[in-house]
Amino acid sequence: MTYCASKFAVVGFTEALAQELRGSGVQVYGLCPGRVATDMQQQYSGRKIGMPPERVAEAILQLAGRCPPVASGRCMPLPG
Repeated sequence: MTYCASKFAVVGFTEALAQELRGSGVQVYGLCPGRVATDMQQQYSGRKIGMPPERVAEAILQLAGRCPPVASGRCMPLPG
């Protein structure tokens, strides 16, 4: 339950911050990746499961680019 609440908090913060900054020229995006194959994840599960971290980095570059795939205040899902 705590994990779910913290995920929703990030989405809510993204929406609220975008609303607060509307008209200022600042855009706000969230990124919601699925499971990411990291060394830390491997420590807990014994193996790397999920998308490579490079896929997350590519999504961040998309959000920072000229034509982000989602509107300001939205979170971009990245299924893994």
